[in-house]
Amino acid sequence: KGGVISLTAENGKLDKNSKKVSAEGNVKVAYREFSFFTGQIDYFDDKKIAESPSDVSLDGGDLKVTGKGLKFSIDKEEVVIEHNVKASISNVELFRKKKTPL
Repeated sequence: KGGVISLTAENGKLDKNSKKVSAEGNVKVAYREFSFFTGQIDYFDDKKIAESPSDVSLDGGDLKVTGKGLKFSIDKEEVVIEHNVKASISNVELFRKKKTPL
């Protein structure tokens, strides 16, 4: 485990008492090979969870997912997109052609 999470946004707010980070406006969260894009996100350090009620998109190389509402558990390394989920996976081989001997 371990890794670096980077966040960029137009606006951000840190509440030291609640250990909550809020960001809005062209939010990008990058973690390992994944990037999340949304309009608004909140991160709760005590729970190690990020949440967004907004439209979201996830880009993980060959995996692309869009939807509305995001819950990202860092400890579980689990992402849940709650509504209107659409996904595409590229570079998939469903059927392999048999090689014919020469």
